[in-house]
Amino acid sequence: MDNIMLWTRIDIENLYERQVKPLYRLCYSYTRNGMDAEDLVQQTLMKVLERTEPFASLDHEKAWLMVTAKNLSKNHLKKKKTMELPMEDVMNSPTDSSEKDIVAAFHQLKEKYRIPMLLYYVEGYDTKEIGVLLNRRPSTVRTQLERGRKALEELLGGEHL
Repeated sequence: MDNIMLWTRIDIENLYERQVKPLYRLCYSYTRNGMDAEDLVQQTLMKVLERTEPFASLDHEKAWLMVTAKNLSKNHLKKKKTMELPMEDVMNSPTDSSEKDIVAAFHQLKEKYRIPMLLYYVEGYDTKEIGVLLNRRPSTVRTQLERGRKALEELLGGEHL
């Protein structure tokens, strides 16, 4: 065997349970399409099976998966010239109309604000970690978070924030 790491069914199931939701949210945030996001999550998880080295920690695992999903999503968008804009249930299927308004407004944000906000508010990364994931300085991430919050507030008419 050519230095292939062997995964057990339980290893794969545990990895899937830990990472599928954050990966889906990230991929959906890029593609704005549920089916494309699911495909990209599957591609990301398949990339894990190609790894020859184990992850050093759960943080390393998550960071590697998020960067891989981000790169796959960006490549997907480059290949797919036209963007679809279906407003599917993404962030845990909001039921309240104000929650739906917030999710709809969130997906109207520019990508440079939407992705850092997703990683910060939903996934719990700090600005330094987001900077590493997105290849940006932490100060740039902080600025994008602030501008994203202001843009979101404008989209919502200042009533939700």
